[in-house]
Amino acid sequence: MNVTQMSIEEKVGQLFIVGFPDTRISGELIHLLTTYKVGGLFYQSRNYINSKQIHQLSTNAQFYAKNGLPLFIAIEQEGGENNTFAQGVSQGPTQAALGKVNNRLYTKQMAQIVGEELKELGINMNLTPSLHKESKDSFHPSNSDLLAKHGVATIQGYQNENISTVVKYFPGEMHDSVESLLMEEKDNPRSNLYPFYKAIQQEVDVILVSPTLIPEITAKNPALFTSSIIHSVLREDLNFDGVIAKGYNGLETPDEVAESAILAIQAGVNLLFIPRTYKNQITAINAVIEAVKTGRIPESYLDESVQRILALKRKRKVGKLKPFNSENLLKKRSVDFVDKLKDLVELN
Repeated sequence: MNVTQMSIEEKVGQLFIVGFPDTRISGELIHLLTTYKVGGLFYQSRNYINSKQIHQLSTNAQFYAKNGLPLFIAIEQEGGENNTFAQGVSQGPTQAALGKVNNRLYTKQMAQIVGEELKELGINMNLTPSLHKESKDSFHPSNSDLLAKHGVATIQGYQNENISTVVKYFPGEMHDSVESLLMEEKDNPRSNLYPFYKAIQQEVDVILVSPTLIPEITAKNPALFTSSIIHSVLREDLNFDGVIAKGYNGLETPDEVAESAILAIQAGVNLLFIPRTYKNQITAINAVIEAVKTGRIPESYLDESVQRILALKRKRKVGKLKPFNSENLLKKRSVDFVDKLKDLVELN
């Protein structure tokens, strides 16, 4: 399906990746998939029983989305204690531990192993790696050059397995003005922008903006600063042509999520992760539909986002699942490699 064949409702649905509280398809999830045509699902630990169940869940979800709009199925599988699925798939070290080992080939191989196994479960998107230096979970908390090198290795590993990589959180350290951010030299290995710049050069699929990037909805012209950062810095200065995403923690009220979603789309965000709740999700989707119909969000903005999303789904062959085969998970070579990495982490 292409954008010209889609209704406003179908196009708006594609902008949303939603979470849900169940281990199987529920009535609420079917409603989101069939009525709202959401663009994808976001798996969390509450969705997991075992690997076979997750594969069946992915298969069933793609079945309900069989209208030519297959689903992104996303997860946050970063390594170590930052893994959504703590069993059933290879459990590599944290990014910080990999940074201490400091072998880019090992970093890439670890990502490729995890990506291969995620793909077996029907998962096609991973919210990793962290590329802002302030993150305690990043490969290196102060060295932008090492952070960039291991970030690129991670992107290569996952995207070699057709797993869309979502780097986070842009732009890292907040700035008082767009001008101060533009003053950072993107190709300077000491710059905060440098890891994102190198990720973009590696053709990373998605960049997740900082949760604090969309200002408070009560502020005057709240989308202006964000819009300038996205267009002036991310699109023009860094020349990023992929998908820009934003997430929510589920603690906001439905009306807050809805208004923030509108502001984010106005500012140039293409994809919205709303992990919870069903009320937040349908309120936000309906609000965005209304905002497009009343002209608050230009339909051209919507079309541009959907074109990026559908192009990425085609690129990563989203929606195609192989039959479940437990022998493709936790292969001996993968287990041996993880054990080797753990030994190296202890030595460092």
